[in-house]
Amino acid sequence: MPRLETNTLLLLPMSFGMLEARCKSALALEQMLGCAVPDSFPLADTLKLFHKALGATVSDKKRAGDWGSYMLIHGQCVIGLAGFKGSPSAGDVELFYELIPETQGQGLATEAALELSRWALNNGASRVTAKIEASNTASRRVLERCGFQPISNGQPDLEWYALKNP
Repeated sequence: MPRLETNTLLLLPMSFGMLEARCKSALALEQMLGCAVPDSFPLADTLKLFHKALGATVSDKKRAGDWGSYMLIHGQCVIGLAGFKGSPSAGDVELFYELIPETQGQGLATEAALELSRWALNNGASRVTAKIEASNTASRRVLERCGFQPISNGQPDLEWYALKNP
């Protein structure tokens, strides 16, 4: 995965070593990256997934590197994660993003989602999809600002969106 940059964000490909460091402590990751890592990074449920990933097989660790996760760095601080849930399947790739609470509402998730969507559509994906909880109006606004359109899914508590290659 390439390192990506926007006007205000650095999207740094997340290595397994970074995941291991954050599972030890925010300070361990901070020392590795040379920038601030708040204790609130990542969100609690994601940190649980990080710990679970420590037990992944070698093939799973290698596969995560192709279309995996990026740490979002704003200024000199890690503020969130974004990336893809696997490589494209039948041309579709699923996008995800999350920001620590203190940085939400500043347009940073939109900026990251736009950059990742552009990259995906220029590198083998014909459509980028995203799944959000129906009650998550902030994520809905992010996707709409990026040009995503709602698609049907048959799940009342989840909404799916898609952005196609023009």
